[in-house]
Amino acid sequence: MQLDDGVRESLLTRYDVSRETSAQLDTYAALLVEQQRILNLVGPATIPKLWHRHMLDSAQLLDHVPGTASDVLDLGSGAGFPALVMAILRPELRVTAVESRAKKCRFLEQVVNATGLGARVTVLNARVEALPSKPYSIISARALASLSQLLDWGLRFQSGRTLWLLPKGRSVEQEIAEAKRIFRFGYALKPSLTDAEARILLAWQVERRAKGKTE
Repeated sequence: MQLDDGVRESLLTRYDVSRETSAQLDTYAALLVEQQRILNLVGPATIPKLWHRHMLDSAQLLDHVPGTASDVLDLGSGAGFPALVMAILRPELRVTAVESRAKKCRFLEQVVNATGLGARVTVLNARVEALPSKPYSIISARALASLSQLLDWGLRFQSGRTLWLLPKGRSVEQEIAEAKRIFRFGYALKPSLTDAEARILLAWQVERRAKGKTE
């Protein structure tokens, strides 16, 4: 079953995808469509636009990943977006996909096995709060929580060189203002390829403010 084929071809061209890599993406898409009927992995209305709404929406984060990045921590991976798309398209990245729901972890493992990503992708069936602290090059999260909550969860996984890549919707400016009351951080907003009202938030050097301290 091939869905929104024009977007698929645009994605393959934009990211100079090899035949082997395109086969991995196709395997992923086919498994998602197959398992969606059983597991309800994504919003049903998004399935006909799978390549636009999920594949390209995830792949565009790679436009902002520096060449020095080596690993990604993806919080609340769900059906694997953006974690598995990033892993497929950037074979130099090691990706840790964190998901608290067991049924979705089983699906992630199925995709990892079917696409041969086992050496580079780790699926953790756990809550973020339960993970041991460890720095990552990239921290990502898609449609998981508010910016303040994401920074609170992810602060333990940051080093001085960590880049946060967070797709956000139309309320991003409000989320930034609220997060600034609790944290200091540098940031930039980039346009989304898939939604004119959405933005990709890049953040770095996140620090928790001392209580009572605001700018």
